[in-house]
Amino acid sequence: MSKPAEVLVKWDKDKKWEEIKETKVQYVEPKGSIDHVAEVRYFMSENGGSKQPWYGELLAMCINFLFAGIVPFLMILCVIGWYSVRARIIFALSFLTLLIPVKVYDRDVLQWKMWDSLFDYFSYSIIFDHKLDTKQHYLYAEYPHGVTPIGCIVSGFAFPHFSPYVPCYSLTTGSALMIPLYSAILKWIGCVTATNANLRKTLTQGSCAVVVDGIAGMYINEPKKEMVKFSGRKGFIRAAVETGTAIVPVYQFGNSRLLTLVPKCLEKTARKWQCAMGIIMGRFGLPIPFKNQLMSVCGAPVEVKKMARDEEGFDAYVDEVQQKVADEVQRVYYKYRCVYGWNDRPLEIY
Repeated sequence: MSKPAEVLVKWDKDKKWEEIKETKVQYVEPKGSIDHVAEVRYFMSENGGSKQPWYGELLAMCINFLFAGIVPFLMILCVIGWYSVRARIIFALSFLTLLIPVKVYDRDVLQWKMWDSLFDYFSYSIIFDHKLDTKQHYLYAEYPHGVTPIGCIVSGFAFPHFSPYVPCYSLTTGSALMIPLYSAILKWIGCVTATNANLRKTLTQGSCAVVVDGIAGMYINEPKKEMVKFSGRKGFIRAAVETGTAIVPVYQFGNSRLLTLVPKCLEKTARKWQCAMGIIMGRFGLPIPFKNQLMSVCGAPVEVKKMARDEEGFDAYVDEVQQKVADEVQRVYYKYRCVYGWNDRPLEIY
C-alpha cells in the first residue's frame, strides 16, 4: 500500500505581516527569577558587544569553541596520534571525561558566573510576544538550527530565569552526547537523545525544546534571506497532540549568521551519521562563532487538543496544527525582524 502524500505547509511570500520598529528594553541581572512582560526585550547583560572585557571575550570564545570546534580538534588529534604518543593520550583522556556523571538539567550549574560571558559575547536578549504561564508545560519549536544551534544553547542558560518552576529539557542527536566536554554542557541545559519516547517523557516532567530543522539547517547559508524547513517535520507535532501540550514557536535571530559549514554536498552523509561534516568557519576563519547579536523571540502558544494516534482525524489534525505553527513562526519573524535589524531580510519556508 502506497504511503499517502505529505501535506505541506502553505506560506505566502507576498503577505504583509505586522512589523514593529522597536520594543521596550530592560537590562536584567541573570540571577534569580524574572517575571517577564510581553513585548519587552530583555538583555541578560549591560556589558554586551564592545563593552565586554577582553578576558570575558576570551572565555566566551573558549566556550564557543566547544560548541563548534571540539570535533575538528579531536579529528586533528586522532590524525596526529598516528605519530605522537602524547596526542593519543590526550585523545583517550578526553573521552574518559564521558564517564563522569553529569546531571541532566542542573539549575545550580546554570547559575555559574562563567556563562554570563556568553550573554556578553552575543549581546543576548529575549522577547516574549505573549506572557507565558510559568507553571505550564510547553513544547518549544525552535528555528533555525544553523551550523550549531548556539542560539538555542545560550537561551538554555537564560530560560531558567524566566521559568523558575518548570524545567525545560531539549532534544539532541545521540552523537552530540558522545562528544567530550560538549556533551556535559548539553546535559546541564537539559539535553537528552532525540527519540519519540524521550520527547513524550520530558513533556510529562516539564517543557521541552526541539530544534526543528535539525541537520538540514546546518548547510543553509543564504546571505539575503532566512530559510527554515517544515516539510517532513511532524514528529514533534504528533507528540504535542498525543500529550495535549501547547507549542510555542521560538525564532533565534542571528543564529544562521554565526558560522558557515561547507561543502553542502556532505549533507546526505551528515544526516546518515547525525553530525556536522565539512569545514566549519567563523571568526578568524576558525570554528568560533562571529560576535553577532543573538535575540530569541518566543511566539504565542499554539494550543492543541489531546488526541490518540489511532483516533479518527489524527493525521488531518496534525497537518492543521503544523500550519498554525508555520503561520506563527512567520508572524513572529516579521513582527520583530526590524527590532533585530533585519528590515530587508525575508523568511522562506520549505
